[in-house]
Amino acid sequence: MSLRCPDAPSPIVWALREAYWRATRMSESRLVRQGLGYAGVGVLQLMLDTGVYIALTSMGMLSVPANVCSRVAGALLGFWLNGAITFRDVAGEGLKWRHLGRFFVSWSVMLALSTLAVGLVNENAGLRLSWFMKPVIDAFLAGVGFVVSRYWIYK
Repeated sequence: MSLRCPDAPSPIVWALREAYWRATRMSESRLVRQGLGYAGVGVLQLMLDTGVYIALTSMGMLSVPANVCSRVAGALLGFWLNGAITFRDVAGEGLKWRHLGRFFVSWSVMLALSTLAVGLVNENAGLRLSWFMKPVIDAFLAGVGFVVSRYWIYK
């Protein structure tokens, strides 16, 4: 005679549900940790990127080449920190050439979008507004960059 309730799941079903719940919970905590790490690194990148852009344009460099230079500075910092800290568990044994190649492809697209947007703001609204809008534009692109980094670059 079994004392088990007829509606209760079998031990196998219960074990599968438990395993699924734990895996989901672990991946959610990893996502949160990676999101926070990416945001922290992103703040440092944004500060460096914006600082270099403002410094170069205030010395007379045109906004498009200044944006390229500032994005290179931020990209170097971000690739290294995100690979070493944020996505270290995904990258496995450390950063490889394939990670750098994927990063370069993604970064090139983001660079083109950022440069186009900053250039348009500068031409239509002036240099000072481009100083303000550059971090806003780059922060928006960072959201896209997180998804690309998590699921493609550092895999």
